[in-house]
Amino acid sequence: MKKLIIKSVMMVLVMLGISNYGLYLMTGKSPFSDIGVPKVSVEDLNPLPAKPETAYKWVDEKGITHYSNEKPPQEPEKVEVMEVDPNVNLIQSVEVAEKKEEPGETIGVEGPLYKPETIQKLLNDAKDVERKLEERAKAQEEIINSL
Repeated sequence: MKKLIIKSVMMVLVMLGISNYGLYLMTGKSPFSDIGVPKVSVEDLNPLPAKPETAYKWVDEKGITHYSNEKPPQEPEKVEVMEVDPNVNLIQSVEVAEKKEEPGETIGVEGPLYKPETIQKLLNDAKDVERKLEERAKAQEEIINSL
C-alpha cells in the first residue's frame, strides 16, 4: 500500500512537470512564474541617490601621489580638490581611430590560406602539446601514487 501511494505521488509530480513544460513551450510563460516572486529592480535596492563626495589629491615630498577624502594637513596650495559623483561613470571613454580599408586590400594573409606547410606545422604543434600534456599527466600520477 505504501509503495502504491509513493508511486501515485511521483506520477502526479511527473505529470505536473510535463504539463508545466508543455505550457511553457506553447506560451513562453510558466503557469507558476508569477506566484510569490516579487519583482525587484536596482532602484528598489538603493532608493536614495548617493551624494557627491569631495576627494583630495596631492603629491608628497617623495613624489608619491595620494588620494583621500580628508584634507591633508600640510601644503594646502598643492592639493587638488575633486568632486566625485558616485552616480556618474568615472571612467572616460576613449576614441578609437577608424581604419578605412581600401578595396582589394589584403588583411595579413598572402597567398593560399591553407598551405600544406602551415597545416603540417599546426599538426606538429598539436602533437607536441599532446605529448607535453601526457608527460604532465604521468608526473601528476606519480605524485599521487607516491602519497
